Amino acid sequence: MNICILGWYGTETLGDRAILDGIIYIFTAIESNIRISIGSLYPIVTERTIFEDINIYRSHTGFIDVTIFDVKNKKDLHEAIEQAHFVIMGGGPLMDLIELYIIQHAFKYAKKLGKTTALMGCGYGPLKKKEYIRCVRNIIHSSDLIVMRSESCKENILSLCDKDDIHKVFSSIDPAAISVIEYLRRFYPLKIDNRKSKHNSGWLMNIRDLDYVYNTQDYYYPRIRLIVNSIASQVPQLYLFPMHTFSIGGDDRYIENRIAQDLKLENISVVQKPLSLQDAYDAIYYADGCIGMRYHSILFQTYLNGNNYIIDYTDSREGKIKRFLDTIDTNHFYENRYVNILDENEIFSNLNIIKTQDRYSFDESYEQSSLLLYKNVIEMAGKRSL
Repeated sequence: MNICILGWYGTETLGDRAILDGIIYIFTAIESNIRISIGSLYPIVTERTIFEDINIYRSHTGFIDVTIFDVKNKKDLHEAIEQAHFVIMGGGPLMDLIELYIIQHAFKYAKKLGKTTALMGCGYGPLKKKEYIRCVRNIIHSSDLIVMRSESCKENILSLCDKDDIHKVFSSIDPAAISVIEYLRRFYPLKIDNRKSKHNSGWLMNIRDLDYVYNTQDYYYPRIRLIVNSIASQVPQLYLFPMHTFSIGGDDRYIENRIAQDLKLENISVVQKPLSLQDAYDAIYYADGCIGMRYHSILFQTYLNGNNYIIDYTDSREGKIKRFLDTIDTNHFYENRYVNILDENEIFSNLNIIKTQDRYSFDESYEQSSLLLYKNVIEMAGKRSL
């Protein structure tokens, strides 16, 4: 089976890399012999990340053939689609980005050739501009299958659907969560907590530059610095680690180094080396505790560590982090482990580390039922498009 995967590759975060791994796992659960072609905005970046993560992909099936092409080159894009059975936008949000037009063109060309098209594990928004809303509507219409990563993302997509498209829209677990949980299952049996073998590993914290995200000038920086200072005063060793290490999209190391230099605290270190997916998973698993800001850093820390705290930089009512918590935290474990940095009334120094051995525990059956849903709807979409 040949699969062409498109998205925001070339600017990928560790979260994007986990989504890719989850999608590969889903398809190897359907058929063991698969070939993957990845359309990248910056192929030289994706070549590095694929090289770093290839062993995780191969752990699913023993061998996997991965090729990378320049998605901005129409000839290369058409050739990849022509050779594919499935053409997928794999993860990343449907949002106000000009690169959405590449996905629109790819799906339209794929349908012209009778290929099966799918949106898998995508988020939604911010999507405000009319031209991009129109573009997403066209992508929806050209899709045989749409599996969004939360129920609220699904509802947003349904609001853009024609009645003939509603039947093909589903929601399920983020493919990145499948990657994380399957990694745990293979390398750290879920019922055995062997973290004591590497005790005193320190605390891990991911932060991102919100002034870059929201195009402001040092508006959010003092808040982030205050939180880091507060956490550092409560733990013996704090490692600031990046989820993103490419200038486009905001290299996390920029703000992490700036804060470390400003605070000048001996117990704060910045992880400068870009991490492979396996390095990140292992570091988070063995950490004494974690604090996350990027969405996928929170997802990783929740499943891999469980002694984690959340800094939300999205809408506290319907942002992607709130959607994630609504799905997984029915017992309110994170009620006292959460701050929203957009809240003007929040006292950020009040993010207190709780002295407890308790860790979040997830429901394994949810991941298994989600994996089954992915398999069933992919097979159904493939048959429909024949």
